[in-house]
This record gives sequence, structure tokens and C-alpha cells, in this order.
Amino acid sequence: AMDEAGIRDDLFRRFAEACAAAGDPAALAAAANDLEAQVAGAGVPDGLRAEVLEAYHRLGPAACVAVRSSATAEDTAGLSFAGMHETFTNVVGDQDVIDQIVACWRSLYGQRVISYRAARGLTEEPSIAVVIQEQVAADRAGVLFTADPSTGERDRVVVEGAFGLGEV
Repeated sequence: AMDEAGIRDDLFRRFAEACAAAGDPAALAAAANDLEAQVAGAGVPDGLRAEVLEAYHRLGPAACVAVRSSATAEDTAGLSFAGMHETFTNVVGDQDVIDQIVACWRSLYGQRVISYRAARGLTEEPSIAVVIQEQVAADRAGVLFTADPSTGERDRVVVEGAFGLGEV
């Protein structure tokens, strides 16, 4: 999408500048706001928009979906971007789906994300995918870890749960 808008190279250059300014809160905030605005201005290319909405319509009229971010290097042995990139639940309607995709893309350039990347020396071009999933109206939700996330022990299974959609 950023290639099609003709801003990909400029985004990467400005991201590198933002990382260099990560120690200056005011400069970081200004750079992050500018990057997010640039992504928002690019929007979703017509071809991609049509493909996304075609798939969304196959879910049925007024389907309720979750629009979830999935960034590269999001969760590895030494990194965890958990909760830094946006995810949206209870998304209904064509425009809402498209708007939340762009919001997920924008979250790649949030202040906290830029600061985290800079602190860990992650200087490669950031990228993000967006997953759209039909939403289940859940009373309870959770996650199962096949290794203890605190210790890395593989002889323990950890289950975390919460009431509602698991947004907490």
C-alpha cells in the first residue's frame, strides 16, 4: 500500500530519523505524529480495498470482525511488541473495516513502538500485516502458553483468561 502511494522510501527515511530522535520526547512525538499522518493519508489502494471488502462480504451481511495487527519480529525470544500495535474488535461495515486497517498500519509508527525499536537497535524497515477475523461473541477469552512465558520452562502450560473478549 505504501509502495502504491509512493511514500515507502520516505516513510523509512523518516522512521530512521524518528529512531535517532527517540531520546527527545518532543521530537519523537512530532515524528510519530507525522509518520502516522503520512500513512493515514496514503490510505488503502483501490485494488486492495476491493479484495478486502469482497472477502469481508463473504462473511455475511454486517459481519462483526476483529481487525488485528501482526508486525514482523513482533514476538521472538528477545522481543515482545505485545499490545503496542493496534487491534480492534466489534468492527462492522465496509468503511469501519477499511478505517481500522489503516489504524493498524498507523500503529506501526506510534511513539512507544518507535522508542522500543530504537532502544533495541531494530533499524530495518518496519512492516505489519493485518488479519481480519470473524469475531465470536465471547463471554470469556484467553491464551494458552505451551511454555511458561516468565521462565521459558517447557514442562509447564500456562493459561490466562479474562471475562469478555480478552482485550484486557
